Amino acid sequence: MSHILGKIKGARIEDVKGAMEDDARNQSLHEMRLEHLWQNADDSDEVFFLFKTHDVDKAEKYITKIFKKESQLFEPEAKMHEIIFLEDEVHSHKTI
Repeated sequence: MSHILGKIKGARIEDVKGAMEDDARNQSLHEMRLEHLWQNADDSDEVFFLFKTHDVDKAEKYITKIFKKESQLFEPEAKMHEIIFLEDEVHSHKTI
């Protein structure tokens, strides 16, 4: 299981949550599920999100396409500042 951590600057958490909820079906089709959504306690214009994914490549293509467009729906100055794709460590088992 892999994760996608993102940060949007210049958007209200309510707007981001609504957009993510409205897009849940498409996220599911692209192997993504929203796990967490946070508002920065020190900066109310900064929202973080975490998706879980089974297919990082598929999710990355979707995010690149949709979130650039979606960020324009929040506020004119809203920007997707950072997206980090996190791969889980692969553990190999050795039989002795």
